[in-house]
Amino acid sequence: MTAAPLKLILLGISCEEAMAPAFMRNAAQTDRLDECLRMAGSMPSCDAVMIGLDIADTLPVHAVRRLAEAFPDIALIVCASSRQELTALTLVDAGATDYVLHDVMDDDNQISRIDYAIQRQAARSIFRISFEARGCKPERPWDWAFELGPDLKFRWFSGKFEARQHVSASVLLGRKPWEVDEVDHDPERWRQYIKDFTERKPFSSLACRLRDHQGGRLTFRIWGDPVFAPDGGFLGYVGTGVDISAEVENTTRLNDAYELLKDMFDDLQSYREKVEEDMDVARRSQRELLPKPELLATVEEQCNVRLSYFFEPTMELGGDIWGLVPLSAELFALYLADFSGHGVAAALNTFRLTTLIQEHHEQREEPAAYLEILNSRLKENLPTGQYATMLYGIVDQAAGVFRYAAAAAPRPLVIDLKTGGVVPGDGRGLPLGAVSGAKYQERELKIGPGSMIVLASDALAESADMDGVPLGKDGVAELLRAAALEKGEASNAWTLLDPFFKKVERPLKDDLTLVSCQILASF
Repeated sequence: MTAAPLKLILLGISCEEAMAPAFMRNAAQTDRLDECLRMAGSMPSCDAVMIGLDIADTLPVHAVRRLAEAFPDIALIVCASSRQELTALTLVDAGATDYVLHDVMDDDNQISRIDYAIQRQAARSIFRISFEARGCKPERPWDWAFELGPDLKFRWFSGKFEARQHVSASVLLGRKPWEVDEVDHDPERWRQYIKDFTERKPFSSLACRLRDHQGGRLTFRIWGDPVFAPDGGFLGYVGTGVDISAEVENTTRLNDAYELLKDMFDDLQSYREKVEEDMDVARRSQRELLPKPELLATVEEQCNVRLSYFFEPTMELGGDIWGLVPLSAELFALYLADFSGHGVAAALNTFRLTTLIQEHHEQREEPAAYLEILNSRLKENLPTGQYATMLYGIVDQAAGVFRYAAAAAPRPLVIDLKTGGVVPGDGRGLPLGAVSGAKYQERELKIGPGSMIVLASDALAESADMDGVPLGKDGVAELLRAAALEKGEASNAWTLLDPFFKKVERPLKDDLTLVSCQILASF
């Protein structure tokens, strides 16, 4: 039990609710966040703020965000019942230090848990100071928090807002979200959002676009929940926001490139000389869709992997596309897609898919569900008779697996670079864009240090050797096994394909893409 009396503030908690433990009886109490912030700022050496789930002027999750930002050195401990444990865990994820369950823990257990949380918070503060001294920034699932008043006008932003958005919060304070949306403002787009605001409904993924002081375009996306007083009175909204300016700029560039390709295709017969010039621009544009070296280097460093790829369209433009999607400091996704056909029509579809992946962030960590989203959107946008095969998978070193889902794609392979052992996956599934409502299956392949994930387009198995005999799936596995044994840990996409190119005639009759991901070390 603690040696000295604890200096506590109780927010949204009554002593009766918390079983009246002795250590809480002399604690400062309030049911309002604004009063709690004032108390914490004026109380010397406050040990912890105990946070209940009945706060009068805001939501518990927003209270945690505000307190964690204002007082990073004070332990925030959620007080809940065993039936509310899931909610307590959600608040810990939002920034609380720990939680206690007052209906199943006795006084000594609660004090021990609180003492331990205070010690952890103190250690965390020392680490944070050291972390920031090195110029590092802790990651969050959101960039900043905000409040809207009962009049639906912005009235508060967390300190991270100006650092991330590069614009003063004063530009937005006192304005409604749809009044902030200054760039290409579309009243129709806001009509449903305004209806939800009027009906006091939660809102999500609401994009606001404005200009900075230099005229540059800034875009952020916000999520919010309504807050009500105990008597039912509407107090406003609280929520979080993220900067999506870079994503919007990338999407704009992709749309511009897509429009360029489409215009070129429409005028192909009439402007042959101009086509040659435009084709050069289009080739470079499609190459721009591939992961940049800087992104590959960042993922390699963060995730202890080595990435390489080979990409060769049969014509000047092709229907193959691969990509990499960082999901967290430890997880990233790889995908490889192959659209039906070749040339400009297939290349246009690679732009469509890349744009969809940049726009849709939901369920990216669930391969099967993510393919279902992409299938639905491609079914709406692809011309009749066009489709794509695709494999989308997540490299999860902590779990030691490659989790993936496939849509009629060539099967993924995991190669043991020490023994040459090859473990094939399963590429079965309906092609994307072919059938509405298609379902996909999530599968796993084990990975670990010394193994290599290989994704390849169907040209590898379907290309014929000098005698006219295709390699086939088994031939591909044997070829890669031999190549990996020869080079060992020095293997990459190029060394794996070297014996293949010695067997087949060039140029190939189909687009060829091969992506390799070598696992260097465990987390």
